[in-house]
Amino acid sequence: MFRVMPLGGGSTLICLASRPQANGPMRSFARRRDLLNRVSKALWGPVLEPERYVLVSWMFLRLLGAIYVSAFASLGIQIRGLVGNAGILPLADYLDAAQQALGGTAYWALPTMFWLNAGDTALVAGTVIGVLLGLLVVLDRWTRPALTGLFVLYLSYVYAGQDFMRFQWDLLLLEAGFLAIFLTGGSRIVIWLYRWLVVRYLFLAGAVKVLSGDATWRDLTALEYHFLDATAGPLPSHGTQRNCRTGSWPAGPPRRSPSNSGIVLLIFPAPASAGRRGLRCAAAPITDPAYG
Repeated sequence: MFRVMPLGGGSTLICLASRPQANGPMRSFARRRDLLNRVSKALWGPVLEPERYVLVSWMFLRLLGAIYVSAFASLGIQIRGLVGNAGILPLADYLDAAQQALGGTAYWALPTMFWLNAGDTALVAGTVIGVLLGLLVVLDRWTRPALTGLFVLYLSYVYAGQDFMRFQWDLLLLEAGFLAIFLTGGSRIVIWLYRWLVVRYLFLAGAVKVLSGDATWRDLTALEYHFLDATAGPLPSHGTQRNCRTGSWPAGPPRRSPSNSGIVLLIFPAPASAGRRGLRCAAAPITDPAYG
C-alpha cells in the first residue's frame, strides 16, 4: 500500500509501505478461493454477468396491473352486498362504532378513504377507479402514479371490507403493490425485497399448516378433503379433479400431496434468494403435473 508523507515547503512524498496482514476472515476466504469460485459458478453460471431485470420488471408490472383490474372488478360486483348500507357488515355502522370507541385515533387505526363517504355510490365508484388505474398500469401509462393510487385504494378496501378482506392474498397484493411503486425506478433493492416476500410468504404458509395442530396434516390426508370437498377450500385444477374421480394419479395417490406441499413451502423457498440457478432449483419442484 502507499503512504502519503508531508515534507517541508508544502510538498509531499509518496512512499511504498509494507503490506498489512490480512485479518482472520480474509485469510479464511483466501484459502478457500477455489471452493468459493465453484459455488459462485454453480449459482450464477460460468460467466458472471450482472443480472438485469428491465424486461422482467416491465412484464411483472403489466401483469400486476391486470391482477388489480381483476381484483377491483370482482370487488365491484360484491361490495354493496358485503359492506354496503344494506350489506352483511355495513361499513357506515362499523366506522361509527370505531370512532366512538377509539376517538381521534380511529383514523390511524383504520386508514381508509371511506371515512369521507361510506355510502354505496362511493364504494362502487372506488372499484371503477381501481379498474381504470389498473388498465393504466397494463397499458404502461403513468405507471408510478397509478400504482400509488391502486395501493391507497386497495388499502382502503382492505380496512373497509372487515372480515371479508382479511385473507392472505389481500395482504400479499398490498405488499406486492407497495413494492411495485418503487420497482418502476429500477431499484435492485426492490428485487431482493420481492425475493424476501416470496420466501417469507411460502415459508409462513407451510409453517401455519405444520403448527396448526390439525391431525389431517400429520397423517397426510388434508388435501384429500381439498380434492373431494369444494367447500373446504379453493377449487383444485381440472387435472386434479379428473385424477381424483378416476383414481388415475400419475405420481401416486393424493396422500402424497400434503407431504409434497409441506416440503415445497418450508424447504424450497430458501434457494429463491440464491442467484439465477437457485431460482430455477426453487421453482422446479413447485410444479407437479400429478396434482394439477
